[in-house]
Amino acid sequence: MPVKCIPWTAFSFQPADWERINDFRNIISDANSLQQVFSSDRQATLWQAIPAFEELQSAWEKKQTLLVLSPYKSALERGLAKIRKYYTKFDEKPAYVLALGMSMAVGSLESSQLTLSFYSSPPVL
Repeated sequence: MPVKCIPWTAFSFQPADWERINDFRNIISDANSLQQVFSSDRQATLWQAIPAFEELQSAWEKKQTLLVLSPYKSALERGLAKIRKYYTKFDEKPAYVLALGMSMAVGSLESSQLTLSFYSSPPVL
């Protein structure tokens, strides 16, 4: 099979290409922010699952209405469908709601009075 010689200029981006790349970066940055919420190695993050999914859903719903992002409306809808699919799974796992409730209770206490000993040792049964 002969080797094709493709000029490097075939791989250059035009201004419209850069605009699409920036649009994509704008959309995907919301999902990246969601992922960052769960990447802590110093504190529990389970309680943030429900609010993070809601925030991502709201951001993408808003982006669906933007005229500049209208070419991506169907992709955003498919992404929102996936978010809804996993969001409904929270109902099957009460740990998410429990973690959210516990974080609200803990947040109302002064941190100087709080010790989270259950992170350092298993519960005694």
